[in-house]
Amino acid sequence: MSLYTNLSKVLCDKHLFFLGAKLALFGWAVLITAVLLLLSLPVLAGRFIRYSAHRVVSIAISLHKEPKSITFDDIPSELKDIIIGLALGDLYIRKRNKNTCLCFKQGVVHQEYILHLYTLFQEYCKMSPRIKDAVVQGKTHQSIYFDTLTYAAFNYYHELFYKDNKKIVPLNIQDLLTPIGLAY
Repeated sequence: MSLYTNLSKVLCDKHLFFLGAKLALFGWAVLITAVLLLLSLPVLAGRFIRYSAHRVVSIAISLHKEPKSITFDDIPSELKDIIIGLALGDLYIRKRNKNTCLCFKQGVVHQEYILHLYTLFQEYCKMSPRIKDAVVQGKTHQSIYFDTLTYAAFNYYHELFYKDNKKIVPLNIQDLLTPIGLAY
């Protein structure tokens, strides 16, 4: 027997049909609403899980990192190239007192990119990336960010890319920019 035949037998069963004939319009509305709600639960659960995943960034780090002192020569050459490329974009190189930190920030849609950058710079960071909400003109925008600790080794980049607290492009950029830096 086909599915259609089985379904029609169940629906036309005299006990079920009799119950349906006595059910008021309000009862039918409640019954249909309950069925539709049950059908929509997987969709709602998926949306909740997706929202929760954006709120929690799980990165395996040591929570008790001790700041260390590094010199410019301690920074790997590949990382130096990446910093040059990022500084040409939206990397903010912040001078604090005598030393400098690198500030990484993107919209939450670029979360994977920020997490990738964090894996490159995590040895210079104390905290993992965080998600922050900002309300601009009544609309909420989410961003993901992390900062490195302040090091004298990063002062070179601040002096190179900032003049009078304004970001500039160094005159010798053709000597500094490498294919790796260009990729970032």
